[in-house]
Amino acid sequence: SSENHHLAAGMLDRWWSTTHRRGIYSASVAWAEALPAHVLNEYPGVQLWRSLYLLCERRFGEARLLIERVAAQLSRMAQDPSVDPLRLRQWEHWLLHRKLMLARFSDDIPGIERLAAEIEQKASESIDYYLEGSVQLGLLLARREQYRLGDCEALIVASREMFLRSANEPALIWHGCIAGPALLQRGEIDAAIEHYRASLALVMRVGVMGDQDMAAMPLVLLAEALIERYELPEARDCYERAEPMGHGVGLIEDLVAAYVSRARLCAHDGDQAKAQALLREGLGQAQAGGYERLRWHVVHERIRQAVLAGDVLGAQRVASDTGLPQDEALLRPGTAVTTKHEVMAMAWARLAMACGRHAEALRLLRAWLGFAQSCGAVASQVRLGILAARAQFAGGDGRGALRTIRQALGQAAIGGMVFAFVIEGEPIRSLVLKALEADHETDAAFGVLRRRLCLALGVPLPNSQPNRKSLVASANELPGRDIRDSAAPSEPLTAREVDILRFVSRNLLNKEIGDRLGLTEGSVKWYMQQIYDKLGVRRRVGALEKARTLGYID
Repeated sequence: SSENHHLAAGMLDRWWSTTHRRGIYSASVAWAEALPAHVLNEYPGVQLWRSLYLLCERRFGEARLLIERVAAQLSRMAQDPSVDPLRLRQWEHWLLHRKLMLARFSDDIPGIERLAAEIEQKASESIDYYLEGSVQLGLLLARREQYRLGDCEALIVASREMFLRSANEPALIWHGCIAGPALLQRGEIDAAIEHYRASLALVMRVGVMGDQDMAAMPLVLLAEALIERYELPEARDCYERAEPMGHGVGLIEDLVAAYVSRARLCAHDGDQAKAQALLREGLGQAQAGGYERLRWHVVHERIRQAVLAGDVLGAQRVASDTGLPQDEALLRPGTAVTTKHEVMAMAWARLAMACGRHAEALRLLRAWLGFAQSCGAVASQVRLGILAARAQFAGGDGRGALRTIRQALGQAAIGGMVFAFVIEGEPIRSLVLKALEADHETDAAFGVLRRRLCLALGVPLPNSQPNRKSLVASANELPGRDIRDSAAPSEPLTAREVDILRFVSRNLLNKEIGDRLGLTEGSVKWYMQQIYDKLGVRRRVGALEKARTLGYID
């Protein structure tokens, strides 16, 4: 009956904050949705709670419509003198909070800051710890994305304190999953892992939203952090546990970890089919939800994998299909950049290097490196430094590349970043080994990094044997060939380089080789330079003679 419906709605209105603190999400939403729409519309508080859970599940269209309806309803109620002004003001504060949550979940960075300021201004007299904690957490996300990392620690502490005071354990789950990426950007991987483990433990204890949905969020983020530390067995286990849960709850970071970081791990493990399937699924999620940051992470990883496989034409196709800007000036860091723009710049630089435009790539990467250094963005400095070293090496500046890789290793030691170096292949592998062989740092963190990198690269620690061979030489020893053989190249030729040499042996020009392999003439020149460096020659004739001696070509 109508009377019973109103009685049930009134009970929900009074008790919803309690059910929220206890993590009784699914049941309370089901109770509300069992009521007639015309009854629910008389209870703005119930509708506002419903909108929050719709946002958590990324049902933005439904949530936005509900928020708009409540806003219109509150405007009408403001003209009604019979409405309790205190109750009305509370609803207005919660309406602002839901708008803030919509901005947060949909990755609207300017919207987060604008709404956070509005809430702090209009709700300053309100002593609602959950509301205040949400504001601080929203600001943390927005400032992390804009490289404003100076007050991240204060925001992490303040938001956690507010959630503890509100006795809202589910909010602490979200807190750990938003604080973690900020700590990763600062190079504090151990602290990020600690937050993710705490969030996962809370999910299991509190049991919110049916464990399945909520647990996937900290699991995939934990896996991503473990990958960077090269703790791959546990990372794989986390992904396997999360896979049947789906990714219906969470933020953009969770989707990047679930699809892009996992695809990177699969590619490293040699499972290219799984890697490509994950990237396709991630792109579908990005397009369906309008997640631009996720989309560009997927694009960058597709270009990275294509370039490393020698498929420059495929990488160019990805860039063209996804609208990657062609002018590097459009990708330089400025006052309004976010991490999305950094990922776009790295994708552009990779493609430029693959096409032989090393100087342009290096110019863009140096601009971003300087920006990241000024912001204290440690993880960005490592990623950008690795690419800059690649550009320097490809451009013939081997010493400069080694200096840059040493700087990147110094930053990586802060948090133990390993995987970023391992997945880049040559020449980064050789540069890292040279740097580790030459440097004798006494810093404990650097020592830990050296051990992890050597383990990941499958080489002994420098100075670990009385008659140690050069790390680079032992790492690049050809199967079945004595390392002392002066005919051996410094590193094996890749399949693409052997293909190019076969065309060279038929006296084809660089442009003709490019046409047959789907490469630009500049890319063929770049590959030829790599061949010369590996074989220790400077001309085509010498390269062919050395390649025949080593059995690469007939």
